[in-house]
Amino acid sequence: MIGSYKVEKELGRGGMGVVYETVDENLHRRTALKVISPMLGINPEAIERLRNEARAVAKLNHPNIVSVYAFDYSEGLPFIAMEYVEGADLRQQCLRHGPMSAEVSLKYIRGAVAALGYAAKHRIIHRDIKPANIFLTNEGEIKVMDFGLAKELDVKSDLTGTGNTVGTPNYMSPEQVLAKPLDHRSDMYSLGCTLYTLLTGRLPFEAPSATEVMMSHVNS
Repeated sequence: MIGSYKVEKELGRGGMGVVYETVDENLHRRTALKVISPMLGINPEAIERLRNEARAVAKLNHPNIVSVYAFDYSEGLPFIAMEYVEGADLRQQCLRHGPMSAEVSLKYIRGAVAALGYAAKHRIIHRDIKPANIFLTNEGEIKVMDFGLAKELDVKSDLTGTGNTVGTPNYMSPEQVLAKPLDHRSDMYSLGCTLYTLLTGRLPFEAPSATEVMMSHVNS
């Protein structure tokens, strides 16, 4: 048990922590629980990032964005309770099926555009758009997820100020690489890189190091 949530199985693991499939014992509702890693549990910045993610997504009520239900603590470790969806992200889809047709790719991208457009109207940018963060449900719906690096443009924060580079090198906009102020156009660039990957099965730029990949986005 994590709070009132009964863990069924692990769904994924990353640098920030673990995501579990759970059942909310109070509401009898299946949920996804993002639990911060115990190694980061005492890291105030990691906790604030998770809280920021919960706050940002809580403001966004859109069918193409995974909903957040709650932010809470269990045995001193923070977690987010989120909407549980079945399916696979677009990275997994590419690995399984290879490059996609233009018709299929654009259908998926339109769902992500709707989500990011809605977020932009609420002055929120995602900052980590990539195939792994766009989820295709078993019902054929697109859900943008993982707002862990999201930025609320009207909220001051010391977590990722000007001069700090955040994001995934393969999909970062030039201004993101150069740690310049961002707006919704940065997410659109990353979504363009995502579309390229869906259509070709390749990354926009490939190089021996992350630094070289990032500079290719800036210069090429």
